[in-house]
Amino acid sequence: MAMREDAECLAPDIIVKSADVTIRQVRHEIAHRVVGELHEQLPNETLLCFLDDEDWKAARCEASEGRGFYSPARDLDTWPPPPQYIEDALGKNGVVAYQNFVYLFGSTCSILEGLAMTLAHELQHFMQHGTSKTAWAMGTIASTLLRDLEMRQVNEIGVNSWCDVPIERHAWTTGKRVAEAVLGRDAVRKYIDTRIAAARPVDLADWKFLREIDASQAFDFDAEMASFMPRLSAHRNKLEEYLNDLRRDPGLADIELDLWMRGTGRRTR
Repeated sequence: MAMREDAECLAPDIIVKSADVTIRQVRHEIAHRVVGELHEQLPNETLLCFLDDEDWKAARCEASEGRGFYSPARDLDTWPPPPQYIEDALGKNGVVAYQNFVYLFGSTCSILEGLAMTLAHELQHFMQHGTSKTAWAMGTIASTLLRDLEMRQVNEIGVNSWCDVPIERHAWTTGKRVAEAVLGRDAVRKYIDTRIAAARPVDLADWKFLREIDASQAFDFDAEMASFMPRLSAHRNKLEEYLNDLRRDPGLADIELDLWMRGTGRRTR
């Protein structure tokens, strides 16, 4: 897909797909409230938030636990081809009218607590990309590496859940904080408890972490990523390969991986 470079800043647009008018209205209202909680922090870039009522099955292998994902529009061509209704929402004639894209699976949107928490989670990734792009890049390649490694290698790094990785811990914490503000602490606590009861072993630690975390605490994303990256030093060459895929973004063309591997990464927009 090509991206339209001259799009006016209209972010975020929210599209809720549902044939049921009432469901569509309720989900749109929750999404609007989530965006409202984060509005002053959102980057001045165009964004489409697409809340599906079915699952884009081909994208499940790329999205963590199949809840949703964030992607810069320029990277959408690395994802599986979307269903036509998503293609139509993104733009016309193969030209994407947005700089950024957040997608929530239909199975996520069916529970309002999951919708609110996941949308806020993905919006935090959007904010990371917009305000701390180099740290976001480090988090992205770190996450890619951890998905590609064997579990034994992941554990050797000292990672036992996604919440051990700063880019994800930041987003999980934001998701909880915003969902509590929109739907209330009791509702969110009950939702997390149901996820714990049904969680796969690989996801259980994340949900238990989320239940106990104080979501109001400050989080220095850049500093946390700078502290984390040296733990991956044995896989530096692989990280460089992943980073080369991101360097087509002019904002990341000159990123210096070695600084981050030494724990001295610097913040650049």
